[in-house]
Amino acid sequence: MTIDTRTTPPFRADEKSTLLGFLQHHRETLLMKCKGLTDDRSRPDQLSPTGRCWVWSNTWRTVRRYQWFQGVMDDRIVDIPWHKGENEFDLEPEETSDSLLAFYAAECAISDEIVAQYQMDDLAQWYPSEEARRSLRWIVTHMIRETARHCGHADIIREAIDGATGE
Repeated sequence: MTIDTRTTPPFRADEKSTLLGFLQHHRETLLMKCKGLTDDRSRPDQLSPTGRCWVWSNTWRTVRRYQWFQGVMDDRIVDIPWHKGENEFDLEPEETSDSLLAFYAAECAISDEIVAQYQMDDLAQWYPSEEARRSLRWIVTHMIRETARHCGHADIIREAIDGATGE
């Protein structure tokens, strides 16, 4: 029997702690779904009509964290060497699942540091127009939604690769 070591979101806590607990739970779920996947199984030619594979999914998650937390919330100049445009990535052949997951984990840590600097009502430092400027609350909630959605994608992709299913 496998012991579930993922973070349990707090049952009674302030808003920020509760939301961040859910975000961390979903992050850990994604990492759990990656466990045991070898590089030769993570770059299949086609797993869906859009060509989504494990490497594409990991890369996309990392790019989104960069964009929302570093780029939008903290107004940092963000350079992602392998990001070539919306939904386009040019990964080097030597990029491995482990290196992409390490990059994702590092980005999550940076995102956590950024979130710690702000209150939930604080507005993003950058946005193209004042009307479209988001609060940290909106950004964190959006990232929970997006990360949970990627958990579903990960279920489908992983099952297609090796039949593994689970939480």
